[in-house]
Amino acid sequence: MPQTPPDGIDPETSVRATVPMTGGGRCVLSGFPGLQTGVDGGAYIDPAQMELTVERIAHLGAELCLLLPEAAELPESALDQASKALGAVGLEVILLPIRDFEAPDAAFMDLWSALGPRLHALLNRNGTCAVSCQYGAGRSGLVTALLLIERGMQTEAAIAHVRAHFAEAVESEVQVAWLKGRGFPEA
Repeated sequence: MPQTPPDGIDPETSVRATVPMTGGGRCVLSGFPGLQTGVDGGAYIDPAQMELTVERIAHLGAELCLLLPEAAELPESALDQASKALGAVGLEVILLPIRDFEAPDAAFMDLWSALGPRLHALLNRNGTCAVSCQYGAGRSGLVTALLLIERGMQTEAAIAHVRAHFAEAVESEVQVAWLKGRGFPEA
């Protein structure tokens, strides 16, 4: 596998950035492993690119991967393929869908109430979590910013921190407004 810059960005994979977290650990922002668009505009999974992305995520030390896309926005069986590929390299896979360009809904937050403490424990021991949506910007950035905010960073600073590592992160105003509306401290 080719050498990659220290931040983990690799143009041959869907890995977009690694974001150091307040208090330790890091999040790897990634597009959906292997997701490509054909000349006809249709989405498909490229097995070689999926393999490279999964290997890069594992190489960056991730222990688990949050998959944030909804099944309907992906090619048929893509979630199963990614889950198997990530599991084959020892990553725990957690499906936690968020609608594209949107903010988490009540079902997400119900799951998050149990999952959040596990993620913080992982980060507290300097572990790495992968966060994957369709492209690796909006929802992946939002969840990474949410973790930073829960770890004590102010909302604007958390969004800026994630965007400093991947400028396209937290891509919609809906996502920014949701983070700001969570009742977290502001500057």
